[in-house]
Amino acid sequence: METQSNHTENTFIEIAVAVGALILIVGLLGTFLGGALDSYVNFIDWLYGRSWGRLFFITKIVFGFMDVGLIVLAVIIFRRFIDLDRMTDEKKAGERIKVISPQEELNNNWKEIQTLVGSSHPSDWNMAILRADAGLNDILNHLGYEGTTMAERLAVVDPTKLRSIDRIWSAHRLRNAIAHDPLQQHTRETILHALQSYEIAFQELGIMKTQKV
Repeated sequence: METQSNHTENTFIEIAVAVGALILIVGLLGTFLGGALDSYVNFIDWLYGRSWGRLFFITKIVFGFMDVGLIVLAVIIFRRFIDLDRMTDEKKAGERIKVISPQEELNNNWKEIQTLVGSSHPSDWNMAILRADAGLNDILNHLGYEGTTMAERLAVVDPTKLRSIDRIWSAHRLRNAIAHDPLQQHTRETILHALQSYEIAFQELGIMKTQKV
């Protein structure tokens, strides 16, 4: 009986402690919530008690300047992008386009003429004469001699600058004969003599160094 009585007293004490702790917690919680509620009410009163018109006006001005700054920045970036794109295109164009001087163009053409005249086909020899005559015509045009044809340009060439002009006239007449009758065959010696005349003319005009056909 005594043990049961002690157990009952312990249970009662535990219940009393638990109830007291619960009351204490509820009291503290109530105090906290009350303080929080008072703070919230005070904040609401402060918020509604302020005049926000001036603040809104200042905010609009600040954001307006920010918008202008962003627009200016966007314009600058866009122009830089355009400039970069143009520079890239110009660089690519410069890489693709290589300016060839008349001397380089003639030297390249003359190598092909040498290949033609070295052929065993008379038709290739004729083509060599046609290309050599066209090359001289281009050079005279580049040097500023007026005329629409080779004959017109040769007619105004200063003989002191082109001492081989008589040989060129002879080679040009051979060219005309080939152009009017491509099937007519000419001796290789005749072809070589004409090509040597063109070569001498190129050298006298300062376009070509000494070469052999």
